[in-house]
Amino acid sequence: MHAWQLWATDVALTILSMWLASKLTALPASLREIAIPAMAAALVALIPGLAGWLLSIAVLFGLLRRFTEAPLFPDIALMVVVSRALWLLMSMSLLRAAV
Repeated sequence: MHAWQLWATDVALTILSMWLASKLTALPASLREIAIPAMAAALVALIPGLAGWLLSIAVLFGLLRRFTEAPLFPDIALMVVVSRALWLLMSMSLLRAAV
């Protein structure tokens, strides 16, 4: 699998998990309001090392706050935590299916 395919899969899983998390946490967010921050955070995460990861989280929180106009704590923080848990489950399922 090429690097761009892994990145695209990561973005797709992130968008799906965030959309599901928005439904589970009752945070009203459209697919557009979720997709743009997810793609921007994934691009920033390409910066090598810990800096890229930390900056991607900051970008994700900032853009979600801007697009959804929801409070940062607890709404957006809860949605991100739930979406990361869903992302982990989906990623593990995909890896298991690939083996």
